[in-house]
Amino acid sequence: MKLAKYLPDTYRRERLRGKSPETVRVYLAQVGSLERLAGREIDVEELSTDLLASAIETLLDEGKSKATANKLLRHIRSIWTHALDAGIVDSYCRVRRLAEPRRRPRTWTLEQYSQVVRTARGLPATVDELGLGSLPERVGRFPAAHFWEALLLFAYYSGLRVTALLSIRWANVDLSRGEVLVDAEDQK
Repeated sequence: MKLAKYLPDTYRRERLRGKSPETVRVYLAQVGSLERLAGREIDVEELSTDLLASAIETLLDEGKSKATANKLLRHIRSIWTHALDAGIVDSYCRVRRLAEPRRRPRTWTLEQYSQVVRTARGLPATVDELGLGSLPERVGRFPAAHFWEALLLFAYYSGLRVTALLSIRWANVDLSRGEVLVDAEDQK
């Protein structure tokens, strides 16, 4: 069975049930990457340490990071283990994870972030003053300047990523307790 068929027909049904569409998309993309790197479609039975090691080496030769190579390894190894448990392949993946250099995240300084908040706070009362007629003057029932300032401060103090912030709905907010519930699937 082709790996690209095994993933949606078997692995997805048994191991990815209930996972977010984004998780499924990532698995499909990783299978596509492996096949691109191999230059052909791959049968599940063909999964081998040599095949995966060669794909990772090619990724690194293309200038991709060790983190990208490890992501491919992690997803393909998971599918491989499932195929091993099902008796489709008879050997375990022996490719080891690559050591990744520790990187400090790039962040804004407090002064830079303060400037962004001051800019949001200073948004004019009307969009005509900006010369950009497409910007809303209000977000919901709030003046746009208040909304953006509150959003930026909430982002700063909560440490949430943009996708997590955008996933928040009023049903997840408890103002009386000062709590916001963010679903785990919306966070990295």
